[in-house]
Amino acid sequence: TAYRRQRQMCIRDSLFDAGGGDSASVEISTDGTNWTPIASWTLDTTNGEAASVSLNGLVGAASAQLRFRYQSQRDWFWAIDTVEVTGL
Repeated sequence: TAYRRQRQMCIRDSLFDAGGGDSASVEISTDGTNWTPIASWTLDTTNGEAASVSLNGLVGAASAQLRFRYQSQRDWFWAIDTVEVTGL
């Protein structure tokens, strides 16, 4: 059996305050123009939640970009700390 390395992005600490209509997402692109959401938040998180996002869909891609997108209706916040990408 061949070992298959898992590609993933781990956010160790994330605190999001939705503030009534705010949203947060992680998006990925292989061409820098077209972006695909791979994780999203619309509800408050507490206590520095962790999140793991699979990047296995990137197998065979020559390059990729990740972006963290916060869209606000009321200017609350999304705090992110300790982001790690593994398996590449």
